[in-house]
Amino acid sequence: MTIKEMLQKKYTELQSLHNPVWWANAKYYAEAKKMTLEKYCFLSLEITVKDIKENGGYNGELWREIETAHANKLLASNAHRQDARTMTKYWLTNKGYKAIVG
Repeated sequence: MTIKEMLQKKYTELQSLHNPVWWANAKYYAEAKKMTLEKYCFLSLEITVKDIKENGGYNGELWREIETAHANKLLASNAHRQDARTMTKYWLTNKGYKAIVG
């Protein structure tokens, strides 16, 4: 699975979320940041360690693509803040949104 496929899957799951408060907040913040609702949703999606382990682990295609994208600043992470109780997460940057999602 690639990063784009993973994010498309998560976006589809997000669309099926029937929480009107979340969608109202997302629409408000998207308008405030002058971006489309779709772009705001994609930028808020996260790829977690659990997703990596479910899709080939640290030897899989997804992990290799994440490492490359992170090195090219297409993905940001909280790896520099990690301690024993937190999980490393990756999310799209604006540059990554243009390059990966288009």
